[in-house]
Amino acid sequence: MSGRLPVGEVINEAFQFAVKRLGTIIRLGWAPILLTLTMTLGFVALVFNLSAIESSDDPSILLTPDAYMNVSPLVAGVLGIGVMVVAMLLMAGFMASVYRLVALVRITAGF
Repeated sequence: MSGRLPVGEVINEAFQFAVKRLGTIIRLGWAPILLTLTMTLGFVALVFNLSAIESSDDPSILLTPDAYMNVSPLVAGVLGIGVMVVAMLLMAGFMASVYRLVALVRITAGF
């Protein structure tokens, strides 16, 4: 692994990969990212009472979870773990697909 990596060729290959497979990148890349972001924002909206946090002038409100949480901390923890597991599965599928596509391009191109 002491060979030099030609930066220009790598950038060109990445650009060509993105241009030729734009639909695949959206399906396998952006869709899981947007689903993960949507789940995270939904989790925050479900668990935290953001209007109570914004309307309070007292910073000690953050010390009492009952004042700013819609659910108990135990339920919030379980929901958070569930969101993280689903997000990891979505991202794992995304990464496996990208690695497979890159490997297939390199094999068919004769690299």
